[in-house]
Amino acid sequence: MTEKKFFGTTWTDVSGIPFPLKWYRELFNLHHYTMSGKSLDYWQEYKETQFWSPSQWQQYKDERFRSIVQYAYANVPFYKKLYDTHGVNMASIQGIADIERLPLVEKSALSLGLGDLSFQGDAVNESSLLIRTSGSTGARMSFTCDTEQLDRRWAVWMRLFEWSGWEWGSKEMRFWYKYASTVKNPKVEAFDAFLSNRHFYEFDLLDDEELAHFCDEINRLEPFVITGYWEAIEAIAKYAHRNNIQLRVNAILPSTQVAPPRARKLVMKVFNCQILDKYASAEFSGMGHQCEQGELYHVQSENVFLEVVKDGKSLREGIGEAIVTDFSNKSTPLIRYRVGDVLEATRASCVCPRTLPVFKRPLGRLKNVVRVGERLLTEVDLADFEFLLWEYSICDRIKFVQSSESDLVVLAAKVQDEEKLKRELELFTGVSSLKVIKVDAIDHFRGKRHRGESKLQNVFNN
Repeated sequence: MTEKKFFGTTWTDVSGIPFPLKWYRELFNLHHYTMSGKSLDYWQEYKETQFWSPSQWQQYKDERFRSIVQYAYANVPFYKKLYDTHGVNMASIQGIADIERLPLVEKSALSLGLGDLSFQGDAVNESSLLIRTSGSTGARMSFTCDTEQLDRRWAVWMRLFEWSGWEWGSKEMRFWYKYASTVKNPKVEAFDAFLSNRHFYEFDLLDDEELAHFCDEINRLEPFVITGYWEAIEAIAKYAHRNNIQLRVNAILPSTQVAPPRARKLVMKVFNCQILDKYASAEFSGMGHQCEQGELYHVQSENVFLEVVKDGKSLREGIGEAIVTDFSNKSTPLIRYRVGDVLEATRASCVCPRTLPVFKRPLGRLKNVVRVGERLLTEVDLADFEFLLWEYSICDRIKFVQSSESDLVVLAAKVQDEEKLKRELELFTGVSSLKVIKVDAIDHFRGKRHRGESKLQNVFNN
């Protein structure tokens, strides 16, 4: 047994002792706040709903959508004012097919209208939890989640674990940023981690000392699954690859950042495992999860309705802005909410038997999209290019900074071959005159590092 620090709380790490799920349920009020034991019921329910027929899904989505829209209009002045201003005929909103009749909700407008919501200061009561977004989309916001939404969030997260082959009690290692603001009650969450056989590891600098320690701990603990920030998981894989360290887990379930193709291949090779990625945000938690097929992302349709929108219309194929409607959260309803992300829609379907709809992939934040000529480069494009530069020992890190259509600068850290860097940038962007500034380091932001920073507005004309 060892003593560990968890977000300022010292606790005893008893490795490899899983608690029965029955005990976990009985002790639920001791290791969770705001959530209820109903979350376990949703988890069991969602094992069946993922295989529903199209008619079952249609009925469910229509009822849930109609219910949250009617509730918001009747109880939240912000939405009543918004819909009345846009001339929405509420009688015409009968089901999910009517969703485009409703206006998009801006994060900034919602922040200003929080006084019209059921939001009171920083108080966290027994039926709602205060959550603050990280600000990685460019706008930080505080809002509340009610018990039902939190219960349903947890249920889809546990279902993703099961898709990886995990069973209750299997060991999990989670890599989380040391100064993350998502931990509300460290003692309670440490107790939950203890009962769930989850082992937290905080990262900060991701330097060689930290990465060597993480590799040692992975080999010592032999976890079934690794979860947490992609930034840390990729850094561990790079370090292990450079130093010929063998690592092994059954599955990796990353979150909070995009997993670019080249880096993803290296991580799978180093850990000899599958990756089931999770598209999520603070407002909704998991919205799109990869199954064991490891390709497309299944929309978590029990909880949210997801649109990919360009020129004001939903896409069946192609790249656009993510618009999200939550079916559950009545403390802060989020309906056609501009979450600030870029997604790629697809007409393809997953080969697995699940009937959950799919999209192709998340492509990062809107504020990380840069324009080069007629091309839009997303965070995935930039991160994949950065990995190529690292792989060929050209430089370690890059960042594209765009203050206007005509003003684009590239920051490059630890440049090893300046001429190769210029050639690769020209091949990648098609532009030979990009300004490159060499810097000592490019740091992450709240545990997340982005390769693009742009002031372009409304790139998808929504």
